[in-house]
Amino acid sequence: MVQEKPHYETEANGVPDTAPARALGRVIAASVLVLLVGLGAMWVHFALKEPGGVELESAGGRLPEEQVEAAAANRVRLLFTADGTQLSPEMNEIRQMRSMYEHTSAVLQLLLRGPRSGKLRSPIPPGVKARALFLHEGVATIDFSAELRDNLHPGPNAEILCIYSIVNTLILNSRQIKSVAFLIEGRPVETLAGYLDLSEPLIENLALNAGEKTKD
Repeated sequence: MVQEKPHYETEANGVPDTAPARALGRVIAASVLVLLVGLGAMWVHFALKEPGGVELESAGGRLPEEQVEAAAANRVRLLFTADGTQLSPEMNEIRQMRSMYEHTSAVLQLLLRGPRSGKLRSPIPPGVKARALFLHEGVATIDFSAELRDNLHPGPNAEILCIYSIVNTLILNSRQIKSVAFLIEGRPVETLAGYLDLSEPLIENLALNAGEKTKD
C-alpha cells in the first residue's frame, strides 16, 4: 500500500501554504510593525527636544575642564532698574558651580527674587517662575510661567526692560550663552505686549545697561 504524501496548497511565489508558514508570516509582519512604531516614537522624542520644541530638557552637560573657571565665578551681576529707563547692576554671590546649567539656573533664580537694595526694583512682573531651562549651542531657552506676560505693566519701557533684564543678565554672566529665547507655559511666544519681537532668540542690548558696557 502506497502512502500518499500530504497535499499543500501553494502560493503564487511557490512557497507551501501551511499553517506553520502562515504563523511565521504573521510573526514577521508583527515584528516589522513594532520596529516601525519604535522608530517613529524615537523621531518624535528627539524632534521635540530641539530648541524650538515644546518639551524642554532641564539638564546641561558638564563643561570641559578649561571652561569650568568661567562658569564657576561666584560673583554675579543682576540687572534691575532704578529709574524705569535703564538697567542698573546689583552684585550678588552664588556658590561655585561645575555645570553651565546649574550656574545659569542659579543666576536666573536670583534675578527672579528681585534686588536687595531699596534703590532698585525688578522690571520683571511679580509671581514669574522659570518652569524649565534648556541650553543648546549658545542659546538659553527659558520656559516662563504666564505671569511674565499677564502681569506685565503697560507700555514699551516695561516690556523692553523686563525682557532685557533677563537677556542681558544671563549673557553678561556667561561666556557660553550668546542669545536667549522665550517660551510661555511651554509654547513659543511672538511678543509679550506687542513692542518686542520674541519669535527669535535675542542677543544682549548693552545700550540699556547704565554704566555696564562690557563683560569681565
